[in-house]
Amino acid sequence: MLRYLLTFLILVFYQNGLRGEEPKEDLSEIRGFIGPKKVRASELKKVSNSLRHIIALDKGKEKADQSLSHLEEEAWLQLALLYEARQQGIQVSEQEVDEFIHNNRRFQVNQRFDSCRYQTVLSQLEIEPRQFRQTAKDWLLIDKFFDRIRKKVTISEEELRKAFAEAYELRRASYVIFPLREYMNPETIPAPLQGPPMPEFQEEIGQAQQKSLAEAEKYHNLMEKLMKGEELSFQNAARRLGLEVKETGYFSRNVPPAGIRQPDWMWSEAFSISEGELSPVAPIRDGYLFFTITEIFPPTEKQYSRARKNFLLSYRRYKEEERIEEYKKELLTTIKILKPPTPSP
Repeated sequence: MLRYLLTFLILVFYQNGLRGEEPKEDLSEIRGFIGPKKVRASELKKVSNSLRHIIALDKGKEKADQSLSHLEEEAWLQLALLYEARQQGIQVSEQEVDEFIHNNRRFQVNQRFDSCRYQTVLSQLEIEPRQFRQTAKDWLLIDKFFDRIRKKVTISEEELRKAFAEAYELRRASYVIFPLREYMNPETIPAPLQGPPMPEFQEEIGQAQQKSLAEAEKYHNLMEKLMKGEELSFQNAARRLGLEVKETGYFSRNVPPAGIRQPDWMWSEAFSISEGELSPVAPIRDGYLFFTITEIFPPTEKQYSRARKNFLLSYRRYKEEERIEEYKKELLTTIKILKPPTPSP
């Protein structure tokens, strides 16, 4: 019995000796990790090529070639999405790939799939049909994964009503403006201060901006003292200081206040303050201003009832895409990119 055991051990040792050591993994090929999964350079290149195919099909080969240097960052996210989709057991059939290709307008003649057209387009874009089928398969896999995320989005009636009220609430504002023109040499004012500032006036425009901002902040502080200390309205406080008050028409989150050029900052700030509250100093295209909200008109129940169905559809799409973007950000935290290996001298 002992002899048989010794013979067995010798055979095992001999076989292991013949095999030698297991080949070592080429670590120079590893570009990073997605969770526990190692990512090789070849995988990144493959996904980058798939992204290039999509860009080429949508915007042309030249645009795709120009974007090559930026594709690796997007490729990491694509790989992470593909990894998650496969982990969840999502699959794409060859029939689904065929439908995806046949329904693409670039491959159709008279609204029908044309195989000659298909071959010609891929040839012009320098894409092999086999490679493009894999690109289509990956694209569909990620789209199915996104569908799972979309289906998990729920919207309560309370949330929907609140979103509708925010979207369709109307407001009016009173404001005081400090235009750049008042702080520039009248003989050198670029008319009519539209578009990019003229290079020869950059220095003067910069000085005018500083003066305009300083003046706006000075009067803003005085207005704040009068409105809080003496409980004056915005209009009465402005008159006390000899300032001209202007009024906007009605505006909403979807429609900016008219009469003010490039009011983006003011527009967003206008929905973060209450009626009668003084805003911070807001920059606009040709100066600075501060304002107060004078009227707020929430949408009526009748408006909500009429628009509810369509608004729910658009709001759901918004929330679904928002959730997908959040998921992408979460997924990016699982990616660890290694520094590329230093070439040996």
